[in-house]
Amino acid sequence: MVSCSLYDEVDPENLTGQELKDLIMQEDDNIIVTLWYENMEKNSDHDKRNMIMKGSLKKLLSKCHGKALYTEADMSKYNRDKEFGKVAQDLGIQLNGLDQGPMVMILYQQQGEMYWATKDTLIIKLLKKVDVEIRHQQRHHLNHEDPECRVNLDYSELDKHSAQNSWDNYQEPPPPPPSPSSTQSKSPSKYHLKEPDKSFT
Repeated sequence: MVSCSLYDEVDPENLTGQELKDLIMQEDDNIIVTLWYENMEKNSDHDKRNMIMKGSLKKLLSKCHGKALYTEADMSKYNRDKEFGKVAQDLGIQLNGLDQGPMVMILYQQQGEMYWATKDTLIIKLLKKVDVEIRHQQRHHLNHEDPECRVNLDYSELDKHSAQNSWDNYQEPPPPPPSPSSTQSKSPSKYHLKEPDKSFT
């Protein structure tokens, strides 16, 4: 099992956004490895990649980096905990790429790296990069380094994900009711607002 030292009472897969934030702020002794992902309601191939990454990352940590703390931030619409978005914002993480693939954040004392698997990135390549980065962090901050270890894909989370199907209870939030002023005739605006700039740098 993956170590969770200070947070043994918390299930790393059911960690709330606030608990993740507290862990990042308070954990000084171990490397924190967080999987960020967003499952899509009608994209089973995308979800499978996320679950393969989840199972493979957990296996890598339990087999090769037993002192690393595994956590996850499920940004899927069915997850009602919106604190993860605030944590990402506080850390300066751009999550708009999660529709392409999962991200892995590796932190030691609130410093670290983020790695991302775009649609074209093989999950095994991301896993190997994570393995190398953890050993790099150990070398520079903890004065030791876990031995190199064989990195393999693990498919065990696919069955769990299929069995629980988190989308079963999800309902799209209803649209807001029309405001009373929208049903009345509109008067000319007092303000002259320009169209927002659609170009991005």
